[in-house]
Amino acid sequence: MYIISKYDNVIILTAKLKRSWRTVQLPEGIVRQIEAYIKTKDAEKRGLNTISGFVVFTLRKELEGKG
Repeated sequence: MYIISKYDNVIILTAKLKRSWRTVQLPEGIVRQIEAYIKTKDAEKRGLNTISGFVVFTLRKELEGKG
């Protein structure tokens, strides 16, 4: 379960019931871009249907590329 809240034009995504997860703050514009992307066929093909799923996928891809 996730809680999305807005504070000072920043979207806050909080993971509940997942104790190993942390909260991150993303600018509202970035969240809107992610929301638009996860509605696309490309996102559907990759299984990316949530904001957190997109963020985890993208960060993991970036970090593995740097390793």
